[in-house]
Order: sequence, then structure tokens, then C-alpha cells
Amino acid sequence: MSLNQMRNDLHKLLNLVIAEHGVYPGDDASKEMSVYGESIPPDLLDINSAADGMLWLIGSAADQYWQCLRRLLREGEDGELEHLPQRDIQRSFWRLVCNTWLVRATVRPPSLSATVEGFIAAHRRPQEAWEVLWEINDLTTEESFTVADVEFFAFEGAAAERWRRPQGHLWREVEEAFLGRTFARATVQAGTKEKALLRGKAVIDDALNLLRVVLTGANLIPDQQLLQQRGLHYYAGISNDPKSSHAGGQRGFEPYSLGIGGELRNFLRERVADLEIAFDRRRSPKLREPILRSLLWVGSSIAREDLDDKVVDLCTALECVLSLKGDVRKAEAMAVRYMLLGIAIDEHSYVVHPLDIYHLYLLRNDIIHGSARRVCGKKDNDDLQYVALDAITRVTRVVADQPLLNRMSKVFDYIGTEAALKRVLAFVKRHASSQEAVQKVGGLAELWLADTQTRCE
Repeated sequence: MSLNQMRNDLHKLLNLVIAEHGVYPGDDASKEMSVYGESIPPDLLDINSAADGMLWLIGSAADQYWQCLRRLLREGEDGELEHLPQRDIQRSFWRLVCNTWLVRATVRPPSLSATVEGFIAAHRRPQEAWEVLWEINDLTTEESFTVADVEFFAFEGAAAERWRRPQGHLWREVEEAFLGRTFARATVQAGTKEKALLRGKAVIDDALNLLRVVLTGANLIPDQQLLQQRGLHYYAGISNDPKSSHAGGQRGFEPYSLGIGGELRNFLRERVADLEIAFDRRRSPKLREPILRSLLWVGSSIAREDLDDKVVDLCTALECVLSLKGDVRKAEAMAVRYMLLGIAIDEHSYVVHPLDIYHLYLLRNDIIHGSARRVCGKKDNDDLQYVALDAITRVTRVVADQPLLNRMSKVFDYIGTEAALKRVLAFVKRHASSQEAVQKVGGLAELWLADTQTRCE
């Protein structure tokens, strides 16, 4: 965690919070500015608090709240808050906001600084070095060897005893089957066992990939002998604390049976009906096929294990319904069109902040152009999946209302009105102009607005 940045962000937010009236601004105002409201935790309320038990953040306060929350959740994915569940981060953060607002009349700058420091100190926990061992299928070795800082060794003798359960433990008998098998050992930084296993898997999988490449230079080794994979069983423990070790089993990314019936069957039928445009051959192929391709890319992302691969597929799904082949600035174009779709159907809420689409798409560029690897987290995947499905739904709603739209370019022309682009610009300019996404997305919206005004003259 960048402590100075976090301090500054939280301090700025709380200064905005104490100036808030805390009440809902009305439907008309909420269409023109950011608005966020949630219940105040009951134990913080007293007879002098808001009558309805709600706190509303408006404009800059709402924008700053979401910026801080995104930063905190990112730290919860990979950083000094990863020991906390996402819901606990959100609850603690909202509690901080509510408590500050409730005592706003008596708050002074020194106490506000102390509140920020107390929040950070109460929640951050530095990562530690963890060792992760994983059994490797279809590989034997008499002596240990190392590839990319991952050691492959036979699980036996002193190397095994360091990790085995004590005599009399039920797992001790299970471990007899591991003796002599090949294990891989990696060291990673993590805040929890779960994060250590997640990162250890990735490091070991990378080492297996490198092992395959190295061995392709050996004579008479067919590809079928280079398909080693992690097995079921693992060990994990803090490097400097042998007593902290954990043992267990974890299935790989493998299928298991799903039954379709009852409520799930009804949901399936309703969802298929909602997406009928993608399967209706009476529709123009230039409209139907981009929507269908987008759905197929979302489906293929679900079947992938690696988060980078998932994100690339989901970005391609977004391209199908939010961009055209000739778009040069795709990240900016998709962010603008996602907002335009919402305006066209009078939907003013977003599953993911529109400006985040710009940054999420740039992750895809880093991956496919070779400048980064293992850069995507679960939240990146989840956010992109939400956006892709929401964008598909918004396109189908526009087309259902305007049946004469027979290709994606016409959909984009229909939603890209002068009034709608002005609203997009107003939304973007509410955010700090120093942000790259604000400059890039706002810049493209201004170009499109100028082009629209020129055509109307």
C-alpha cells in the first residue's frame, strides 16, 4: 500500500464528507452528478442522526468515495489488506465514512488526521514470505533441480519430514502415498494461506512451462512427455515459522457435474429469451453476429483457468459490442459508448465505473503485446464480465426499442447524439482532470461531440 497516497485520498474524502448534507438530492440531480447512498450502521445512529438512517454522498464526495474504495479493494486483492474479505473492507470503509459524517460538527483537522491513521493502522498487515509445495504429476527425479527459482525434488527423507504431520495425526497415513513423488517448491509473498496458494500455483505453472521449453532441446522427447501438471496435494507455510504449515488437497480447474432443473431451468429459459436477438436469423447478420460473437467470447473466458486469458477474452467480447473495426482509440471508444448506451435506455447506474473500462482494456494491451504477464486479478475478471454482459443487455434493449437499427454502426450513430455526448462529457469532467482516463475518454467524447455538431450545421 502506498501509505502517503492512501492517507491523502482518505483525508480528502473525509473533508468532503463532513461538508455533505447527507440527504438524497432528488432524481433530476442524480442524473447530472454522482450519487451514492447506503444505510448507516445501526449502532452508530442516535436520536440526532438522519431520520431515515441513510447517508447520501453527492458529486465530488461520491466520486472520491468510489476512488478510495477501488484503491482499497485493489489492496485487498494484492497488498496489505488481502487478509480481509472484500465485504469486510467495504463495511469498515463505509463505517469510517458514516462515523465521520455523524460527528462532523465537532471534527477538527488534527482529529481527522488521527482518524485516517487509526483506520490504516487497524486494517493493514504486511505480506510475509510463504513456501508453497505442490505435487507434480507425470514427473520423476532422483536429484533436485531448479527452474526459475522453483525447486523440483523427491518428497522423502528430511525434505518431506519438514512438512509432514506428526505421528498419530490422521493425515500422516495419507502422506505415505506422497513419499518418493516429485513436488515443486516456490516462495511467494502473501498475506494469507489462500493468497499464497494462488500465487504459488502461478509460479509453479510458469516453471512447468519453462521446463517444457528447456526440454524440447533434448533428443527423442515427444510433446506427450512434457504435459506435467500440478497434482491434488499441497503444503503451505510461512517461511520462517515451520509450525505454521498447512496441508491439503485442491482440485485443478476441472469440470464437475451441473444439473439443470427447477428455478435454474426457468432462469435459463428467461435469459435465453432475453438474448434472442443473437440467435434470430431473421435479424441482419451485421447486427446479430457481433452480439453472438460477444456472448461466445464471454463463454470461452469462463472455460479458461488463467486470469490473463480470461481478461483478454472478455476484452474481445467488449470489442464486439462497443467498438468498430476502424476505431483507433478502442479503450476510450468503449468507455464512451458504454455510457451512451445507458443514456439511450435511461439507465443511469453502472455495474462498473465507466472510466474503469479504459484501464481494464489497457490490461489486455499489456498482455497481448508482450509487455506484461500475470497482471490480472479476480476483480479485473469479475468487473469485465459484469461490463460485458451488461453492455450486451444494453445493446439488445436499444435494438428492441429501435428495430430499424440493422448494424452496430447504426446503433452507435443512434446513441451518439449531441445531447447524450454532452452528458457523457459532464460526467467525465466531474473527475480529476489529472487522471489519464479523464483526459483520454473526455478527449474522444469532445471530438465526437464536435463532429456531431458539425454534421448538424
